Amino acid sequence: MSCHAIGWVTIMTMGILLPAISAEFDLSYLQQGLFYAVPVWGVVIVTLPLSLWTVRYRPVMLTTTTLAIAGIFLFLQASATMFIVLLAARLGFGVVLAAREPARALFMQQWFRQREVIFVNGVTISVLSFGFAGGLLGMPLLLSTLDNNWRSTLYVLCGFSVLLSIVWAIVARDKPVQDHQVSGTDKQRGLPRSIFLNKQLWITGLAIFGGTSAEASFLAFYPTVMLDRYDFPLRFSGVVMGLMYLGCSISCLVVGRMAINWEIRSKILWFAGICMPFMFAALLFTDSLPFLCAIAVMNGLTVGYMVILLTIGFHLPGIHIRHRPTAHVFLFTFLALGTATGPVLSGFLQDSLNNLTLVLILASSSSVFVAAPGFFVRKLSNPSDASQVATEKI
Repeated sequence: MSCHAIGWVTIMTMGILLPAISAEFDLSYLQQGLFYAVPVWGVVIVTLPLSLWTVRYRPVMLTTTTLAIAGIFLFLQASATMFIVLLAARLGFGVVLAAREPARALFMQQWFRQREVIFVNGVTISVLSFGFAGGLLGMPLLLSTLDNNWRSTLYVLCGFSVLLSIVWAIVARDKPVQDHQVSGTDKQRGLPRSIFLNKQLWITGLAIFGGTSAEASFLAFYPTVMLDRYDFPLRFSGVVMGLMYLGCSISCLVVGRMAINWEIRSKILWFAGICMPFMFAALLFTDSLPFLCAIAVMNGLTVGYMVILLTIGFHLPGIHIRHRPTAHVFLFTFLALGTATGPVLSGFLQDSLNNLTLVLILASSSSVFVAAPGFFVRKLSNPSDASQVATEKI
C-alpha cells in the first residue's frame, strides 16, 4: 500500500501544483480539471476489462512490473514541454495504476479471511490517507524549497517512487495459492452476470461515486479558490487538506476495528452522507486557520465510510468467492469514475458560472449519496469463521 499510495498521491495532490502548471501552460479551468482527472479517467476506462486479464498473474509480479512502468510515466510528466504530452503521460500513469488494482484484491483474498476484510480495507485506506496527508502537507514545502518549480517537485516524487519500488522488489513474496483460489482464478474468463445484475452493488457504486466526486473536486480546486478569495497561502491549504486525510486515516482504522456488524456500519453510512456536504461547504467561508483545521479533521473522520463501502462486495449474497476480486474492482471503478468526473465537471461549471465557491458547494452535495447503502447493508449477514471455511470449501 505504501508503493500503491505514492501513485495516488501523485495524482490527487496535483491541486497544489496546479497554479504553477496552469501559469506555464496558460490553462483554462476546464483544462485544469482535465489535467487533474485524466489519469483517473484512464483508471475508469480500463480497470474492469483489464482486471479480467491481469487477475491471472501472480500479484507480486504484477505489482513489480506496474511500479516500474509507473516510474517511467512519472518521469515523462516531469519532463514534458507540451501540455498534450503531459496529458498523455498522466493518462498512461493512470492505466498502470488500473493494471495494479486487481493485485491488491488478490492479496486480500490470499492472506485474509472474509470477516477480516473490513479491517484490511481500514488499514489499506488508512495508509493511502496518510500518504495523501503527507503529500498535501509536504508538497507546498517541497515546492517552495525548489523555487516554485513543479518539474523539480515531480522529479523528487519520481525518485521516492523508484526507491519504494526497489524495496518492494526485494521483500515482496506471494503466499502459496490454495486450491479454492486456483480454481477461482482459472474459472474466471469473463465478467460474471451476477455482478452486473446486482442492484445492491450498483447502489454501493453510486455512493462511492458521490463521495469521491465531491472529494476530488475539493482536492483539485480548493487551493485555487482559497488563494483567489482570501489570498490564502498554498501551504495553509495543504495543511487543511492534509489534516482532513489525517482524520481519515484515524477514522478508517477505527471503523475497520470497531464496526463489527452491519447495523453499526449502516449508521456510519447515514451519518457520513448527512454531514459531509455541510462540512465541505464550511471549509469555503472563512480564512481562519484554526477553524479550518478543526472542520477538516471532523470532515476526515466521516470518510471512514469508504472502508465499509469497499467491503460490501465481499459480503453480498449471490456473488461467489471466485468473483469477489472482480466485484471489488467493479466498485473501485466507481471510485475512479467519481474522482475523474468531479474535477472536470467542476471546471466546466466554473467556466460557465465564474463562481468557484458556488461550484464547490454544488460539487459537495453529491456526497449525500453515501447514505444510500445504509438502507440495505443492515440486512447483510455477519460472517463467522465457520461460514468462511464453508464458503472457501465451496
